[in-house]
Amino acid sequence: MSTVYLDRENWIEWELRTDSSPIEANAVTRAVFWLPGSAAVSGEPVVFDTDTDTDITLTSGATRVRLKPGNRGLTPGRHTGFLTIYDTANPGGIAWTQVQIRVVEWQP
Repeated sequence: MSTVYLDRENWIEWELRTDSSPIEANAVTRAVFWLPGSAAVSGEPVVFDTDTDTDITLTSGATRVRLKPGNRGLTPGRHTGFLTIYDTANPGGIAWTQVQIRVVEWQP
């Protein structure tokens, strides 16, 4: 489970693997991470898209996805997000994985 700290710049990074091996470098063209409305203060789903947002990026030759969700108005608690990966052979996207995140307030 990955931890998200509200109002902080911490990031989460996931290595993209298939059959226990890293995926081919630069094959991925886009990543989208979706959280349900129950994860957001607004009550609306939260979508992170590498095509439109700066708080989700492809790194390491597009073999990893880096997410900085701390400033997206999430609600504290445990939430399940869904990661979709796109490449030229699959322009409609591949349902990649479900990810459990824990959102907490940082209290030093």
